[in-house]
Formats: sequence, C-alpha cells, structure tokens
Amino acid sequence: MKTAFAESFTPVFVFGAGLLKLQDIVHGGRLSVFDDEANAESMAENLNQVLIGARGWSHPGWQSNFYPEDLPEDWRLAYYANIFSMVVIPEPVWAQLSDIAALRDECADEFRFVVELPLWRNAAGLFAQVERLQQLGEQCAGVILHPEQANAGDDFPANIPCYREGAAALIKIQAGVSLKTLRAQMEKALQMQTTLPVLFIVEGEPPDIELLRNTQTLFELL
Repeated sequence: MKTAFAESFTPVFVFGAGLLKLQDIVHGGRLSVFDDEANAESMAENLNQVLIGARGWSHPGWQSNFYPEDLPEDWRLAYYANIFSMVVIPEPVWAQLSDIAALRDECADEFRFVVELPLWRNAAGLFAQVERLQQLGEQCAGVILHPEQANAGDDFPANIPCYREGAAALIKIQAGVSLKTLRAQMEKALQMQTTLPVLFIVEGEPPDIELLRNTQTLFELL
C-alpha cells in the first residue's frame, strides 16, 4: 500500500491568505522568529526534535474537507501519512486494533505513531501493552501515559519515550489558537533541551485540518 499510494498521490496545498499570514508571522519585522544568531543555531539543531500531527486519522468530518469523497476508509491512513509525519492513536482505537503491524504497511518508514495508553492493572497488563507497542517497531515515537499512571515511565523499555499530561514536550493544540501563539510555542520547543521529540498535537472532533496544515507550514517556514 505505501509504495503504490505514494507514487500515485502528490499533495497540493492551497493556503491563499493564510500563507501570507504565516509568512508575516515568521519573517515580518519585529515578529522575526530568530531573535539572535544563537537562538537560530539552537533551533537549527533541534529541527528533527519536533513532530506534528492530529489525534486520530479516521474522522468522518474530514471526508468532505480533507479526504476525497470517494476515498475508501481503509485508505485514510495512507492518505494522511503521505502529507503529515505523525499521528496519535487514541486510546479507544488502540484498544480495538487487532493487527497493529499492518499500520506500518500503510506508511513510509519515516512516519511516526504516538499511542495513548489505557490503564493497566498489573505487570501482565503492562507486558501486554509493551508487546503491542513493539509491533510498531521504530515507527513508535512514544506513548502518552494515562494520568493515573503518569509515574510509570520507568517501567517501559528505554526505546519507548513516555509523555505525561502537562509536560513541556507535549503540546496539545485546540481550535482557535492564533498563529502568533503557535509561532511562540514552536520557537520555545526548538530551543528546548530535551531527549524527547516535542509533540504538537491538534485535537478536536474532528481536529481542525486547516489548523494542522497551518501548524506544519509554520514549522516548515521557521
């Protein structure tokens, strides 16, 4: 799926006035993202430490304004992954997945998954979750721990990054956020000293696809 789809589909972005606003925010006068040369160098070193994506990909509300009307539901992930670099698998979806490894076949090797983990009650439950996560291989960019198990990160293998609600490296974006605020958050993220990639997650039901596009474009313009 990943090869055939990637060869047959080329995304085209049309932002119109929205792109002008992004350019103004990044490059316009006193709003320049690079306040000094040191900050610019720090950001350049951390460009690969930011992942941007939505919470979930199979949203019926995207069928008219993102996915083509005739796109089969089974092709949604491949379509999404050809445009964006990361997606969060919501807890209810993760709990119902029966063939986790099949997700990798839908995406390029560079695509990343972040998993919202459900509560586990004992060591066996934790082992089962880790075993499922390992089916994603290197495409697993980490897990978002359930608030009640926010201190359980030490129980995970070192190659599975753990994120906690409210952590600086976990930035959830809600509809209505201004581009200026997004720019400031990205500027801060690019200067952050962290061993974890910083996650920018657009939430909502469905997530605002235009906000997701603008977030990605803003990052690319930095």
